[in-house]
Amino acid sequence: MRIEVSLSIAPESRLSVNYQHYLTALVYGLISRGAPKFAAALHDGSPWRKESRPFKYFTFGQLYGGPGTTEFSDGGLTFHTDTVTWIFDAALPEISTLVADGLGETGKIRIGPMEASVRSVRSEAEPDFSGGRIKGVCLSPLVASLYDDRLGHRYLGPRDESFGEVLANNALRKWQALFGTPLPEPPLFTADEDYMRRHKRTSKLYRFKETEVIIGHLVPFTLEGSPRLLSLLYHGGLGSRNALGFGLIGEVRHEGSRNL
Repeated sequence: MRIEVSLSIAPESRLSVNYQHYLTALVYGLISRGAPKFAAALHDGSPWRKESRPFKYFTFGQLYGGPGTTEFSDGGLTFHTDTVTWIFDAALPEISTLVADGLGETGKIRIGPMEASVRSVRSEAEPDFSGGRIKGVCLSPLVASLYDDRLGHRYLGPRDESFGEVLANNALRKWQALFGTPLPEPPLFTADEDYMRRHKRTSKLYRFKETEVIIGHLVPFTLEGSPRLLSLLYHGGLGSRNALGFGLIGEVRHEGSRNL
């Protein structure tokens, strides 16, 4: 279930550009208010695993203050606004419910050094996935990586031939860890070719707690798959590192829509 959270902040509040882990910590803290044992198990990755890989089945977007309200300087972000919006989503409605209830109960939260007051929390309607083919954009970067003996992770971009295959394999592992078999057909990811021609660079680099580099990509795309699988990826995140705020899909529309 996807929720949109409106937060009041002090104008000119500032965060490190690499603030995603603050939001991850906030999520676990909110879940812990209503279900501490579940929050601990989710954090440890014990409920759902596939090939020793834990899946958390939630993701989120970046803090958004509106056009022209966020300034980058000296490795940090300054919000020239008193209101920011945050989108959170989870493939399991109970996770979103716990987060929403926690926000409603506490009223005030901390995102790292920044204080915020909860103005509103509203749920968003489920898109229609019945056609099995959607177009979308990235509300947070897509991460696809392969294991590398030297680097640990070799991050791929949408111009790599293996990018879509890595996303598909990750999606099927999520499915199997949550639902078991039988597996659906692998989803087909296709980056928007026109966008790729016009934008030579799509990558975004993040430093997780200043110790690990994560590289994701922002690119419009088409995604084909079974309706149930598309719903899982929409709510739980496409690609990897979802619980750190990567892979949130937005503006989902049928390919034949007049609004495309």
